[in-house]
Amino acid sequence: MIPLGLGAIWIGGTGPLSVIGYLALFGIGSGAFAVARATMPLVFFAKADYAAAMATIALPMNLINALAPPGLAALMAGIGAQGTFAILGGLSMAAFAVVLQLNGQRVRSAK
Repeated sequence: MIPLGLGAIWIGGTGPLSVIGYLALFGIGSGAFAVARATMPLVFFAKADYAAAMATIALPMNLINALAPPGLAALMAGIGAQGTFAILGGLSMAAFAVVLQLNGQRVRSAK
């Protein structure tokens, strides 16, 4: 949903409809990500290892969240909003591809 939201604002510009579309799609994607972030480790780790897995996952995620604002500000200053949205869209699609790959591994291990 997040790449679709980025696509909506990239194509539609800063008009009210594209901004509303972006916010709606980003909100849905963000909420789904929050649920997945909390539940996905249960698919790949035993319940007893859940806390350790979450701690391992939390450090890189928190570092990325802390570095994102200054990194995006520098990117926007360097290449502009359209280029930044293109990069963010590409990164979101790459993350989606990784999730699909993880799902394929989960399905194979369940057989």
